[in-house]
Amino acid sequence: MLSKLRSHESNGGHLKYKHLAAAALLPLLLAGCGGTPTASPSAPSVEPVTQAPAKTDAAAGAKSSRGNLIKKVGEGASVTDKDKTVASFVVNSIQVDPTCTNTMTMPSEHGHFVALNVSMETDPALAKSVNPQFGLAGYGWKAIADNGTTFNGNITTFAATMCLNDTERFPSALGPGEKATGTIIVDVPTPTGVLVHQQGFMPLGWEWEYPAN
Repeated sequence: MLSKLRSHESNGGHLKYKHLAAAALLPLLLAGCGGTPTASPSAPSVEPVTQAPAKTDAAAGAKSSRGNLIKKVGEGASVTDKDKTVASFVVNSIQVDPTCTNTMTMPSEHGHFVALNVSMETDPALAKSVNPQFGLAGYGWKAIADNGTTFNGNITTFAATMCLNDTERFPSALGPGEKATGTIIVDVPTPTGVLVHQQGFMPLGWEWEYPAN
């Protein structure tokens, strides 16, 4: 059976349906924060799991030239399945060349570490999805330089993994009804640029500038 996967901007714009095999892909809908689609029930607001509220501005839900939803530090993002929000998250901070804390720390393989502190919360409804877990998987990240050049290498290197202690790292994935805060380290060749996260089942992704403005 095929499951319909769709995405919308938070300003009410819609993308065309994309049909994907549900047996292989999680039928989730990627959404911006704080909008109301015109052809579906109101999208739930995104609430970060930190005490500070998520920031919002007029540009929330805007797309980049690459077709990704542009996010800033403090802006929420969500993933929904069948019009039900099953996961929401917020990037709390972005730091270039952070201080590593692991005693086994090694130098960056590509030139610079970038640390993204992330808070995420999942809904119990995630249990009803084909794949009942969600996370910001390492394979979903890529770095783009200021001149638009996409880095060909792997930015979730072993060196990046070894920068922090286990208790400081963001979990690889969360199951239904869970929440966590932690840090994701990526290993990039330039001290400025754009980080994109997009997983295989997503018709579009999110992106953040680094260092954060």
